[in-house]
Amino acid sequence: PNGTYKIYPIAGYSTTGTGNYVQYDFGSDSEFLSYIDRFVSASTFKSDETVLATDQIVMLSTCSYDVDDGRYVLVGKLVKAS
Repeated sequence: PNGTYKIYPIAGYSTTGTGNYVQYDFGSDSEFLSYIDRFVSASTFKSDETVLATDQIVMLSTCSYDVDDGRYVLVGKLVKAS
């Protein structure tokens, strides 16, 4: 609340509302990075951004009308602006 942040897109993909794409807790750094890799490999665009285990991510989800109960999810890296 006391800072300014930027979001750098790392992946975007189509899924459904029941796609189980939201996860809050991870057992290890490698589990977190595997979770991110899942989105990057399914992304509809290529990003040059990299994600480290210490990074914070933001997910933005909106309706997609390609399929029933469709969603388009944008995954971004959250970085505090200087």
